Amino acid sequence: MKLNFLAGAALLTLTVSAYAGPEPKDTKDMKQVTPAAQCTSDDGFYVGVFGGANFSQDNGNGRSEYNTPIVPGTTVTHSHMDDSLGGVGGIKAGYKFQSTAIGGGFALQPAAELEAFYVGSDLDLNDTTATAFFGNSHTNSSASVDSGAFFANGVLNLKTPWHVAPYIGAGIGAEYLSISDKTLSTHIGTNPNGNGGFAVPTISSSYSDDAFAFAVQAIAGINYDLTEHWTLFTEYKFVAAIDPSFTYHSVYTSGDSLKYNPDFIGQHLITAGIKYNF
Repeated sequence: MKLNFLAGAALLTLTVSAYAGPEPKDTKDMKQVTPAAQCTSDDGFYVGVFGGANFSQDNGNGRSEYNTPIVPGTTVTHSHMDDSLGGVGGIKAGYKFQSTAIGGGFALQPAAELEAFYVGSDLDLNDTTATAFFGNSHTNSSASVDSGAFFANGVLNLKTPWHVAPYIGAGIGAEYLSISDKTLSTHIGTNPNGNGGFAVPTISSSYSDDAFAFAVQAIAGINYDLTEHWTLFTEYKFVAAIDPSFTYHSVYTSGDSLKYNPDFIGQHLITAGIKYNF
């Protein structure tokens, strides 16, 4: 009887094991499925240097105010600044944030950067005004303009599968402008009483003044990755120094003053440079 019981128990155990199936594998051997990555770890700091050309545009709405101790009050003239070509050179440092894939091998990558650059050019200014004594008078002058600009920029890069990344950006900052060796070349007036014209002799006083101004800029450029760490780039900037003001003293006579106050001084910069990515 006891033998029959043991045999029945063994048969029951074998039957349960057969229906239970094979022992499950260790969970470590199971394949893990994760969502597709949306960001790539290509963030980091970079520094760069650049140089190029500056094309200063006509501001169109300048104002010159002339004060003299002989005739009280102010004569306001309208100034036209001629276009001029100059040079530019600068440095930048920034941080690239992680890029976000948008499909097809493309990705968007924001960056923040600080930059400083020097701009040098010449200034040709033409003033036109109407006064009771001089009538319609015209004054031409020339000067050297040197400026140092400091900006904080936000940049958005479009990464592509071809090592090329176009980008756009904008910045705010300040520009320090120095107008030096300013010289009046001609001063021609037409007598309002119809007695003919006259010319004031050329004046070479070489006066100068400096000004700080709030500045903004718009940026468009292209990066080309040479290696993991080195990137070539070229970019266009439009820089505007807003409402600078310059005052010159003892221009025509001792004690007088001439104030030049354009709405803005606009500069078109075309540059190329190289960046090192850490």
